Amino acid sequence: MLKPPNAFGIVQQGLYRSNAPVDENLPFLTGLNLKTVLYLSPEVLLRSVVEFFKEQNVDLHNLGVQAWRPDPQWTPICDDFIKDALEMVLDHRKHPLLICCTSGVFQTAPLVGCLRRLQNWSLTSILDEYRAFAGLKARLVHEQYIEFFDVDLVSLP
Repeated sequence: MLKPPNAFGIVQQGLYRSNAPVDENLPFLTGLNLKTVLYLSPEVLLRSVVEFFKEQNVDLHNLGVQAWRPDPQWTPICDDFIKDALEMVLDHRKHPLLICCTSGVFQTAPLVGCLRRLQNWSLTSILDEYRAFAGLKARLVHEQYIEFFDVDLVSLP
């Protein structure tokens, strides 16, 4: 039986979101024909999951380990982190692409919210989607980050 990762969702055609996949999710992920996985958490993925992606020729980009750091101004997410992640998401050569983090919320949801800003969604719609995915894990500071994110930081393809 196929089991998607928790917090799985379709962002748009060829772009998906979820929490960090585990072994029981791998058959489901095979069906997505992923080219790229963008992992946003500082924690390390399970070794078996990393090996699976290698075997499937999926490019794993672990921005969480490479770039996750608190901003010195105490913002919840570093602008450079979101900028780098968005530029990767916007590169359609990397699609189908899965965006994920440990919870599926704390890094993934703000990133998708900032993507929606670039797509000119209304703030109300962006925050509705954020709250739907975040549930009880929603954070006001993330909503504020999405609202005030400077979309001009991102280099569009």
